[in-house]
Amino acid sequence: MKQGTLIRWVACVAVLAAGIVMVGCEDASNHSITVTPAASSLDVTEGSQNAVVLTASNGPSNTVARTNELLYPLEWSVTEPSLGNISSSGGNSAVYTRTGARGSNTIIVRDQGDGEGVAVVTQY
Repeated sequence: MKQGTLIRWVACVAVLAAGIVMVGCEDASNHSITVTPAASSLDVTEGSQNAVVLTASNGPSNTVARTNELLYPLEWSVTEPSLGNISSSGGNSAVYTRTGARGSNTIIVRDQGDGEGVAVVTQY
């Protein structure tokens, strides 16, 4: 086999192999997480409910075929720690517990594939 033919043959095999690898890879960071409830309210007066249970799922609830899977563990955070925090979490759920302050807090959930979802708790 001539050297030029061998080089072309090796190059073709390399391109084909790279194409097969790329087809088999999914972009896990290109998915959304749905948080339920997406919006909720808590009354800050004494004796009122002080927590909300949030649940994460892999995509919009109206999607018939969900192609994304959540990559565990999920990481929950809040944008305004002075208003409340994630007091516990596990599996698909987390408990947001408010302080006595009024305002809106955005809760963010991320999975290990950089999927992200948000919910908002308004404290009045």
